[in-house]
Amino acid sequence: MQRPHQPGSAWWGLRFPGGGIRLAAFNLGVLQALSKYGILRLVDDLSTISGGGFIGACLSCLLNSPDHAP
Repeated sequence: MQRPHQPGSAWWGLRFPGGGIRLAAFNLGVLQALSKYGILRLVDDLSTISGGGFIGACLSCLLNSPDHAP
């Protein structure tokens, strides 16, 4: 998930809080919607805490895999 930041452009951050399996499922839905509408590719920063780390780690792994096509 590395794209050069353009001076003067917005900096997008994505935050995944903890909260158990229900919030992990909600976070997955958020990721699917952001991807569907082409917004996920704009994200510059990812931050997670507690249970949000599971979905964040999965996202990082998928986006940094050699098979990932943006």
